[in-house]
Amino acid sequence: MLQKTSTINAQWVIVESNDKRYSRIKVLRSIVEAIEKGLKKNNIILINFLIRLF
Repeated sequence: MLQKTSTINAQWVIVESNDKRYSRIKVLRSIVEAIEKGLKKNNIILINFLIRLF
């Protein structure tokens, strides 16, 4: 199922954990990495992007 539904733009991330707190941190790290990768792909530097927001 994972191979058929995972695409380049929307990949599955498997979170292996028995600890709910650790798994939430791992999910948040995966989200941050994906956002940073998308920003770099579009030539947007995260610091400049955050400065514009504030």
